[in-house]
Amino acid sequence: MRHHATLSLFTALGIAAFLGCSGAPSSTSGPDAGIVAASGSGWSSSPASKAIDDALARAWTAKGLTPSADVDDATFLRRATLDIVGRIPTVEEARAFLDDGTVDKRARAVDRLIASPEHDRHLARTWETVLLGDEVKERIVDRAAFRRFLERRFAKNAPWDEIVTEIVTAEGRTSLGGERKRGSALLDDPEMGTQEADHGVSGAANYYLRFAKAPQDIAGVTSRAFLGVQIQCAQCHDHKTESWKQADFRSFASAMARVKIEPIDRTKGMMSVFEISNAKRPPRKLLRDDDLRAIFDAPPRALDGTDLTDAPNVREALAKWMTSRENPWFSRAMANRVWAEMMGQGLVEPVDDLREKNPAIVPEVLDVLAEGFEASGFDVDYLYRTIALSQAYSRVVTEGKGSARDDLFARAELRPLGSDVLLDSLFVATDLEHLLEERAPERADLVKAFLRRQMRFVFESDTESNGESYDGTLQQALFSMNGAMPIAATTVAPGTVLSSLVGKDDEAVIEELWLRALSRRPEASEIAEARAFVNGPHPDGGANDEGRPARPRGKERRLVPPAALRSQADDDRERAYEDLFWALLNSSEMNFRR
Repeated sequence: MRHHATLSLFTALGIAAFLGCSGAPSSTSGPDAGIVAASGSGWSSSPASKAIDDALARAWTAKGLTPSADVDDATFLRRATLDIVGRIPTVEEARAFLDDGTVDKRARAVDRLIASPEHDRHLARTWETVLLGDEVKERIVDRAAFRRFLERRFAKNAPWDEIVTEIVTAEGRTSLGGERKRGSALLDDPEMGTQEADHGVSGAANYYLRFAKAPQDIAGVTSRAFLGVQIQCAQCHDHKTESWKQADFRSFASAMARVKIEPIDRTKGMMSVFEISNAKRPPRKLLRDDDLRAIFDAPPRALDGTDLTDAPNVREALAKWMTSRENPWFSRAMANRVWAEMMGQGLVEPVDDLREKNPAIVPEVLDVLAEGFEASGFDVDYLYRTIALSQAYSRVVTEGKGSARDDLFARAELRPLGSDVLLDSLFVATDLEHLLEERAPERADLVKAFLRRQMRFVFESDTESNGESYDGTLQQALFSMNGAMPIAATTVAPGTVLSSLVGKDDEAVIEELWLRALSRRPEASEIAEARAFVNGPHPDGGANDEGRPARPRGKERRLVPPAALRSQADDDRERAYEDLFWALLNSSEMNFRR
């Protein structure tokens, strides 16, 4: 049996990350404890950020709330990196930031993250999910082409009104076609993006392809995503509590549905290719449906009643109305979505339900963000920067009744990492992605696609729920603790992180593992306990109640290069470091945004 230091070490790390929030790191102890609100080094705010903080401060005073303290630098960097680029900091980024003594380092870190291509990729993935959902078959809809379109536009810092206009008015060829490779929709391929641009592919046109068989549904998704209006409630009947009538839905849907979708190539086993173009009338087969015919016969109108019937191009006229500065919903919808992404919940909840009877909890904050967003020329990065530089964003996680939103964001709360963010964070912590590309280049893309698909299947159903707590599932726990990826990533084998570290002295190795997994340096007590664990008795053997589970022998083993899975640890110290790294990757502190 492992010596008793194992159990106490794993308990201290919160190894029960996926078996309930009781295993989550305490908000009142650890590196954030005792930090006063004004002590955050590297602080630099903006006028809009200050206006947000002032509005919240007034609301807190009125409600008798005392805000929690400011997070320390390590927590700020980790939080901002997760929210802005969708991964944890690299060990180099964490070390450089913690060693930086300048007063504006937080602001510079935010600017660096926003300027990163990873920020554009993170935004593209986020909006791919919002607009295409998870159920779309990739053989029909070229999700990768749609995501690459978004990434290119975000990379050019295209204003949000332009991006929305391009999606609403999209037409053209939807894909390059070619062999449909398993998992290709999940992979990022810049070369394909260049080819698509050269051959005139309209990745945005795949948005319409999603609704080819149910064109009536595009109205509800579009209004929720871009305007924060749930017009779909009036699809079948007049809304019972709001002013929306079924005629409003049909007229808005009529404006969106004026497209013709023609197949160009639907060869079996190949990616389907379609041509999207404007049309005055839909195909006859759709008119056989009474509900669809009622939509197509309705006069095209915007949600405020603006008649678009005589517009030369109805979709262009609709996009112009949607993105107008006079539109009461457009800027507020995006500002509320980004606030929810950064702060955990929206100022308005649900985030896509902006209406008079569902006001923002602190209306002044939403006003500041929306007005600044418009003044910036609809610069999406303006919203991320403004929120990240507010003191509200840097509140320490503390316990309380209900959610942080219930306390007007006077405190932060723990949030589990989403599947894509968790996978990319594991790649950063372990360098496993580089190992795969180096050791099995011909299979690396397949392995990464398999892992991303598996992570989404295992994690998304629970982490995206709207519940106030995260309970996790046994399936998630088993994947994290026994899955091929965490086992492979924590071996002492050629090319792995541990193989390059175990030759160093214990304190250097321990610090690097903490920086890699937790984005902070270990405390003195953690160094002492880790040293005792690494250098204590370590009998040979398989799994036990306190030690590391036996390596899996399932089908996923075949997807990972055998050399990367097989430990080549020469002694007890190296095997102990394998267990220590594995414990850190499975800890609550690693798996939660704190």
